Amino acid sequence: MVASGICHSDEALRIGDAVIDYPIVLGHEGSGIVEKVGSHVQNFKPGDHVVLSFYACGNCDNCLKGMPTRCRNYGANNLSGVRPDGTDHFMRDGKHIADMFDQSSFTTTTVVRERNCVKVPKDLDLRKLGPLGYGYVTGSGNCTQHAKTSSRPNYCRIWDRCCWPRSHDGRTYFWLYHGHCSRYCRFTIAISKRAWCN
Repeated sequence: MVASGICHSDEALRIGDAVIDYPIVLGHEGSGIVEKVGSHVQNFKPGDHVVLSFYACGNCDNCLKGMPTRCRNYGANNLSGVRPDGTDHFMRDGKHIADMFDQSSFTTTTVVRERNCVKVPKDLDLRKLGPLGYGYVTGSGNCTQHAKTSSRPNYCRIWDRCCWPRSHDGRTYFWLYHGHCSRYCRFTIAISKRAWCN
């Protein structure tokens, strides 16, 4: 692991507002460099730079329709504290330690599935990319569906509806990072966040 964002979901789990067992290794916005791959991995090799994301099964009706964020097995795959096959991601002294989003990025090294990884160009700063694996996925739908931004706008708009504001910066961050967007504004319907948006 090179870096990890910290999301409100991590904080909620840390303070006990969770359905996952303790102890737990938190983190679900990680970025890093592949050290080793298993024999069945086809699309990654040691040295690849990756951003980690949630795990979607790829087999349910929603995944097959191209909607992995609505995976029918999302809860079991990401919020059960164990891998989709029921095995432990982490153990200490033979005892179960729960994982988060099948990645637990608050570690120096983690083991993830191929479907959790998104390869990124090596010239991008991994220290800044961790939140994109979750924040981009969360925010891009709001941008394209609600704010009606184009794929390469000159002016980015972010509609922040209900999640932690930073999580909706994913798509805009990517546009700004690559120089496709020179200005952006944020708007919200959440009264509690209006001061932050200004």
